[in-house]
Amino acid sequence: MLAKLKEADKSEQEKQKKAIVDLLAGEAKLRSKKDLIEKIINANLIQVKNSEDVEKAFEIYWDAERQTAFDMLCSEEGLMPDKLQEVIGNYLYTERKPNSDDVLQILKEKPKMLEKKSIVERVTAKILNFVTTIY
Repeated sequence: MLAKLKEADKSEQEKQKKAIVDLLAGEAKLRSKKDLIEKIINANLIQVKNSEDVEKAFEIYWDAERQTAFDMLCSEEGLMPDKLQEVIGNYLYTERKPNSDDVLQILKEKPKMLEKKSIVERVTAKILNFVTTIY
């Protein structure tokens, strides 16, 4: 659809954009990715010269966004990147959310007893949101 959007003339591009946005809004699995895909369309698609290059440009942009979001998650929550990647891989493979022990293992600094539950819940929610949005 993005390649068709790139090939379309100006009047047709708005129709194509609307069709893409409607598809994203209608598909439950794509809703979390809607903002990111719209950002790609509005910011990066203009720079792509050929419709054949759209898929490659999309992949490059998506990978960069994934890495930025991953780095920000690690930085904000004080997580060890290699261990977080392992937890994400396990979640993608098993489709079971990380348990408390998994989350505690990826923290650079171990929380105090009274903080554990809230930190585990917050970090777990952020991991799930990251995976839902980026993968």
